[in-house]
Amino acid sequence: MSKKPIKIVISDYENVLNRNLKFEIQQIQEKIPQAQVIIHPFKDRSSLYQVLSDADGLLTAYLTMDKDFFDHCPSLKAISVNATGYTCVDLEEAKKRNISVCAIREYCTDEVADFTLALLLNLAKKIKLHEDNLIRKNIWNYELVGQVMALKDSTLAIFGFGKIGQAVSVRAKAFGLNILAVDPYLPKEVAEQLGLSLVTTQFAMDHADIISNHMSVSDKNTAIFDENFFNGLKKKPIFLNLARGASLDEDALIKALDQGLVSAAGLDVLIDENPDTSIHPLFNQNNVIITPHAAFYSQASMKKLQTISCNNLCYCLTGHLELTDHLL
Repeated sequence: MSKKPIKIVISDYENVLNRNLKFEIQQIQEKIPQAQVIIHPFKDRSSLYQVLSDADGLLTAYLTMDKDFFDHCPSLKAISVNATGYTCVDLEEAKKRNISVCAIREYCTDEVADFTLALLLNLAKKIKLHEDNLIRKNIWNYELVGQVMALKDSTLAIFGFGKIGQAVSVRAKAFGLNILAVDPYLPKEVAEQLGLSLVTTQFAMDHADIISNHMSVSDKNTAIFDENFFNGLKKKPIFLNLARGASLDEDALIKALDQGLVSAAGLDVLIDENPDTSIHPLFNQNNVIITPHAAFYSQASMKKLQTISCNNLCYCLTGHLELTDHLL
C-alpha cells in the first residue's frame, strides 16, 4: 500500500497570494519531493476547511487560526506563518493539538525602516498636499500647504525599540532628529549605548513632534493608541504606524485628525488586512497616507520571506533542512 503524500496548503487572501507562488512550490518540492502543494485563495471558512481537512501543513500570513479552525483541521501538523509574529494564531490551541507553529524572526528590517522615513518625509514636507494642489487644482504655490516642519531638532518618539525601531533611529539621526525610545523591555544600558533617551509613554506624549509605532502586538498594547492617548498629546504630532493595525484605535485616530490633535498620519497597516477602500473613513484625506502593508516589500526581502517560510514548514514536517541558517 502506497504512503499518502504530504499535503501542504498555501492559503491567504487573494491579494496576498499575488506573488510568485511557483517559487514557493519549487522550494517545498525540492525538500519534500512527494509533497502535494495546493494553492487556495481564501473566500470563506467553509471552503478553507474543506481543503484543509486532510492537510499536513499550512503556509499563510493573515488567516485567523482559532479553536474552530483547528477543529476542522484534524491532520494538521505544522503551520508556517510567512510574516513576523504569531498574532493570527491561537498558540494554546495549537499546542494542545501538538501542531508546530513557526514565524520569521527577521527578513525586512531595512525595508521597513526605509519605508518609515519615506512616510515621515512625505508627511513632514507635505508632498502629498503639494501634489494635490498641482494635479487636482492646477495651482503652483508652495504656501498653500501651510506650515512645514523642519526635521532637524524635532523629536521622534519610537514605540517599540527592537530591530526595526533601532534601524529607524539610525536613519532619523541622519536628519538631525532627537530620538525618544518607548519600550518597557529595552534595558536602560542598551538605550545609553545607542545614545538616546528611554522614556515613558507620557513623556513621549508631551514632547514628540513625530510618533512612530513599531511594537509587536500583545494583550497589553492592543489599541494602545486610543482616544485617551490622542487627547493627551501636547504637540499635534505626525503619527506613523508600521507595526500592526491592532495597536491603533482607528476611530480615535479619525477623531484626533478631525480635531487637529494629530497633524498627519502615515499608516502601512489597518485593523482589517483586507479593507474595503471605497468606504474606509481614513482614505481620501489629504493629510493621511495609507499603503497596503507594503513596508516590508522589496525583491530581496520577498525572496528571503518565501525561502525562510518554506524551509520552516519543511523542517517542521520532516525534521530535515539543508539550509539550517534560514530557519528563523
